[in-house]
Amino acid sequence: MEEEKKGCFSVAGNILGGIIFLGGGLVVGLVMIFAGYQQLTQHLKWDEYKQAQGEITYLQVLRVEENKSSNTRSTSAIYWKVFGDYAYTVDGKKYSELQRTALESKRDEGDARHAMKSHRVGEPITLWYHPDRPGEPILVNDIPTMGGAVTFLLFGGVLAIFAFNMIFSLVMDYIGKEDDSVTDK
Repeated sequence: MEEEKKGCFSVAGNILGGIIFLGGGLVVGLVMIFAGYQQLTQHLKWDEYKQAQGEITYLQVLRVEENKSSNTRSTSAIYWKVFGDYAYTVDGKKYSELQRTALESKRDEGDARHAMKSHRVGEPITLWYHPDRPGEPILVNDIPTMGGAVTFLLFGGVLAIFAFNMIFSLVMDYIGKEDDSVTDK
């Protein structure tokens, strides 16, 4: 069986390259669907959480070094973070443990100190807590959004369906060419 040639590439090679490329698109689409599903389930859990108002009790700028390492190399990054402690009350019980939550993160110490000026001790802060664990609050900006989940699910689904259909078409086209070459002989 001789392979049909177009230019300097064989049809089978072109089809295989397309399948590999579209396979990558299929994987990316499936990963996006999974990430969207994770965000969606996290968002739906928020129905159980309740909102509380608290206030910032302490502010501080700290230098934080984050190290990341892999098999091939190690990297380090320095950030300046604005940390705050806060107190809040749930059902008459006051919670004022040191929470040490990063309110801002900057690459430059001057930027972090400037960002700290946008917060002040005594400033109200909104947080969320689970009724079973009121001592473990979460700041309002940590809540996963429904829009992000839907976006990931839609784009991931469209990408996965498109890539799967294209792979299927390429494979069926190639099988059809194989059958034609066998029957032509």
